[in-house]
Amino acid sequence: MKYFIPFLILILTFFISCKIENEQKETTQIIIDLDLQKNNGEFINPISPFAHLRKELYKDFKGVPKLDSISIQMHRTYSLRDLKKKLADKVIDSTSFKNFIYGVYAVTGFENGKQFLIVDVNNNKDFNDDVKQIFSNKLHESPTDYKARDSIFKVFKIKTNTYHKGEIIEKHSYIRPFPYKDFYTYKNPTKEIIRENNFQLASQYNQHYSGEFQNNYKVAIQNFNKRTTILFAKKNETFKPKTRGVYYTKYAVNDTVKLETASFKIDSLDPIKNKLFLSKIDDSLVKFGYRPNDKIKDFGFYDIKKNRNKISTILKNKEYILLDFWGTWCEPCKKLTPDLLEINEKIPSVQVIGIAYDFNEKAVNEYIKKNKLNWVNIFEKRVYKDSLLHKKIVNQLNVINYPTFFLINKKRKIVYRGYGKSSLDSIKKILNFKSIIANSNS
Repeated sequence: MKYFIPFLILILTFFISCKIENEQKETTQIIIDLDLQKNNGEFINPISPFAHLRKELYKDFKGVPKLDSISIQMHRTYSLRDLKKKLADKVIDSTSFKNFIYGVYAVTGFENGKQFLIVDVNNNKDFNDDVKQIFSNKLHESPTDYKARDSIFKVFKIKTNTYHKGEIIEKHSYIRPFPYKDFYTYKNPTKEIIRENNFQLASQYNQHYSGEFQNNYKVAIQNFNKRTTILFAKKNETFKPKTRGVYYTKYAVNDTVKLETASFKIDSLDPIKNKLFLSKIDDSLVKFGYRPNDKIKDFGFYDIKKNRNKISTILKNKEYILLDFWGTWCEPCKKLTPDLLEINEKIPSVQVIGIAYDFNEKAVNEYIKKNKLNWVNIFEKRVYKDSLLHKKIVNQLNVINYPTFFLINKKRKIVYRGYGKSSLDSIKKILNFKSIIANSNS
């Protein structure tokens, strides 16, 4: 008995401590409720084409205008290939497959010198109970006239289905169908292809999700083509930088985001319940990244002279590193060579590192020698397939545009990231290089 009581206390202490630890973990999780917005906010306006139906299927529809020059098309909101695979794998039965709403139908054609468009919003294969939009037949030849598109063509809320965790869920999407002549281009188009191109429809995806958390932050999310893009900002700020050339900081599930003094991991997104799950994490656990405020890896590299070096070694004697991602194939990159030469000459506290992403190492060496780029230069062989880039600095810092610039401070923190001349001008301002600022504004 004398051993039982201490043992019982030990067991109780263990369970209480586990409960406290679990409660602490629970308090670190943040659940953000997301609201569907009938616009794209700060995101791009994604566009996808309709698919033409075979003419023998026209008989399945009611209310089709009795004209020779018509086309019935479908905008897919769910992959038919995925749906057929689920049927083949017996994940869903034939009845579910038949009743699954994986897109929206529309009919278009020409009548009395004008074009019309009818969208089967309620998915009943009957165009009699839908709105008929009539417009100039010239509009299908100018699909990039965004003002005309937005003022003439309606945004429809359509009912669709999705498959999630073993069940079919009803969802809604906002889309703006409109004519888009010659969406596809062909080298030697047949008469049928030319006809289809004249009738071609496209659809602008017209929605995103938004939410707020921690009383001070907001989030915006866009799902399109199985790709999720997440943006964060303070409540009183815009998601997308107004300055041209500034890096568009976007995130995905499993990324880590730093907001002022706090860091969060994006755990998961529930597209059915419209919730985003974050967890607050210790800054010491934050992985290296490529966004502003992230800390970059201590990259080790060989320069073009075959000397071995590291980022941390260079920063022992410098306040900043300016990474310049360029190539001899990139004319905007070469136009900024004089600016980089002036920074290198007049700001000794900054070490310029040029990372040439190029096919031809000889051409890079010749350009460096001819223009006296007397700073640290790295050559990275340019390839066509992204899968081959996983070990390269270009890929690890997610460089897509050229030239791209990173300003790195003594702690290897990304002070600024951007691309093009406007970004280099911003870096000059950060470095308080007034002589160059004056020249660039004149």
